[in-house]
Amino acid sequence: MNAAALLTEIMHTNVAPVAATLAFSEIPGWDSLKMVNMVVRLEQVLDRELAESELETLNTVGDLDALLQAK
Repeated sequence: MNAAALLTEIMHTNVAPVAATLAFSEIPGWDSLKMVNMVVRLEQVLDRELAESELETLNTVGDLDALLQAK
């Protein structure tokens, strides 16, 4: 799974293509509940809990993609 696919699942609409520098807060319709849903889904995909340090740096599509690629 890549960042665009995960975001599409969370937003219930196709968000691809997205720039790696795009902040989540810049995605139309993004709110704190979407962020929580994304973190829960990301932990399911990675099959592990995210560390607090990882959550603190999760701000952009590129950050999300880096976590997914590091799997």
